[in-house]
Amino acid sequence: MGQQGSRESIARLVTRYRVTINWLFGLVYLFFARPTYKSLLLAAIVVGCGEGLRVWASGYINKSSRLANGGPYAFTRHPLYLGSFIIGLGFCLAGRSWWLTGAFVLLFPLIYGTTMKAEERKLRELFPDEYQAYARKVHLFFPLGKGYKGRGGGFQWKLFLENREHKTLVGVGAVFALLLLKIAIMR
Repeated sequence: MGQQGSRESIARLVTRYRVTINWLFGLVYLFFARPTYKSLLLAAIVVGCGEGLRVWASGYINKSSRLANGGPYAFTRHPLYLGSFIIGLGFCLAGRSWWLTGAFVLLFPLIYGTTMKAEERKLRELFPDEYQAYARKVHLFFPLGKGYKGRGGGFQWKLFLENREHKTLVGVGAVFALLLLKIAIMR
């Protein structure tokens, strides 16, 4: 197996186990985080923006049946991951640790960059012409353009539920609860 094959194997493993990697990082984060009520309040604003983006995006994505290009997908090809990144930054603010923040900022593109590439390959196969036109107009991650004028449709609560974004909301709430518990223990 050549170097290219090794990189692809590692990328597949990282993509496959990204949730497990996130859990492990989360445990390390909870151990080393030093939240305060003030840092938690600031984090709530940032995390709320990230989760708001994820909720918005989840109401537009109908996996594998049509290309999502409306709502937040008109501005970034991966709004769910951008929302996750913003949530992660918010929790880094809450944790008040520069090295945890640095680790997060370094690990996120390594883990989710490979995931985004894999998803893009799949979308190019499912929607070859449509995706090509869309990808030329909309940036991969950060919303830097004017927006895509496609047939995006509207937000659907049904899709929000099918995409299980409510589980992310519960997870975010659980992390805040654990950070509040940690503040109480640290006092």
